[in-house]
Amino acid sequence: MKKEIVTIQFRYHDEPNWSKDSGYREEELLIGVFDSLKDAVNKGNEVIKTLSAHFEIRDMDRFNTNGIFGCPVRLVSNCCYPTNGVSYFARIIQMDTSDIEPVVGEIFEATNRYRAWKENND
Repeated sequence: MKKEIVTIQFRYHDEPNWSKDSGYREEELLIGVFDSLKDAVNKGNEVIKTLSAHFEIRDMDRFNTNGIFGCPVRLVSNCCYPTNGVSYFARIIQMDTSDIEPVVGEIFEATNRYRAWKENND
């Protein structure tokens, strides 16, 4: 089963905590997990609207189920605007959910295939 995950990551600088610390920071928030892309897009666009109080955002800077070439728009960022050193990356990621047993079984089968391939090619 596929799920749509909406996250937002902020990248910025803060006062360094120690001498070798550059001050670079990342903060990532999970906005939600959704069963459909449409629900994820709607929630993601609500978050973009909230961000518009703090960042410059154009009307076209939003998630969409049907982008320019028919593909969904899954990433919205403020990288092309002056941001006072704060960048954000709002994204929708599609992930498969599954029971753990079949996944672990396939992983071990893959490692066995790799060992056999390596023995034959050494």
